Amino acid sequence: MFLQISPTTIDDWLKDEEAFCYDFLRAQHFIVQSVGYAINPSSKALKEAHRAWKARCDEWLNGKMADPGKPLSLMKVLAILLYELCEAQWIRSLEEFDEEKAPAPFAGTDDEKQEVRNDIAAGREAYLALQFVVVLINWFEKARTDRIQEFEFRMTLDLSHDIMFYLTGAQKEPIAIYLILKALYTRDPTPDAPNN
Repeated sequence: MFLQISPTTIDDWLKDEEAFCYDFLRAQHFIVQSVGYAINPSSKALKEAHRAWKARCDEWLNGKMADPGKPLSLMKVLAILLYELCEAQWIRSLEEFDEEKAPAPFAGTDDEKQEVRNDIAAGREAYLALQFVVVLINWFEKARTDRIQEFEFRMTLDLSHDIMFYLTGAQKEPIAIYLILKALYTRDPTPDAPNN
């Protein structure tokens, strides 16, 4: 597994910039190398994105985006992370890589692999950040017991491209990203579910 996730992972990353950067880049190298790419990341830009993520979470927590006395929802925290990772220029360069040396082979068809290569080349930070955040949300949504419907991942390739196009634009807003993710993952709560 390229990413170890636990119920405390997000909180741990918010508190520990180094741990976040290490885990994030490890996941990115795993993805890009499996399709024959390598990235040259900027540690400085990634650390700045982490600080911006933490600061905006604090801003939302102390502002109008949170109920007084309650923590931010996971969806809000991850929407902010996605926004900040898309804003930062944390990939200095994208280069070819001998995929035979990759930690794991690509798990799809040759056409799917070429599609991922095209998406990485076109979207870079936005594509990789979206995939990272989606993996996290999916893990947490699968573990939820306060929803009536079973978890079903509804992202389509077309929707993924539309979101990536939005994320690469200059007009993106963290609140809009939150609303996109919330709509994608919405399910009816059980009667005893906390309101979030």
